[in-house]
Amino acid sequence: MRIDPEDRLWVDLFLGYVARGCAQPGGYPAFYEAMDRKRYDVCQELGISLTFYMARGQFGADRKKRNGLAAAAVEMGNSPRKASAYYGPIGKARSGVVRPKEQSVERERAQETPTAPATVLGDTADNGFF
Repeated sequence: MRIDPEDRLWVDLFLGYVARGCAQPGGYPAFYEAMDRKRYDVCQELGISLTFYMARGQFGADRKKRNGLAAAAVEMGNSPRKASAYYGPIGKARSGVVRPKEQSVERERAQETPTAPATVLGDTADNGFF
């Protein structure tokens, strides 16, 4: 799966979190249940409704807008037909998602602006784990 460079740190941190969670008693089923309970609690606090399936649909819509249907299908582990029929239409993509031509302009702007190191819970995150 292709991961945008600016998202690499967050993906690596999350995969480490999943690995630690799955190594706990109960394995993956217990980890999934805990994540789902947390999702529900956060949604209640925010007054919104969001399921893992809805998040997958948003990912699909964003990827279709950014990379096209075929690339989105590969990244989601589906055929283009299934990705087209089941997951987020391009029209539902978030407004900040840009196509590759627009990305090059955004990257040039980002390179002109220095970025602060990523932090997790106030501590600087080390992305050299993987």
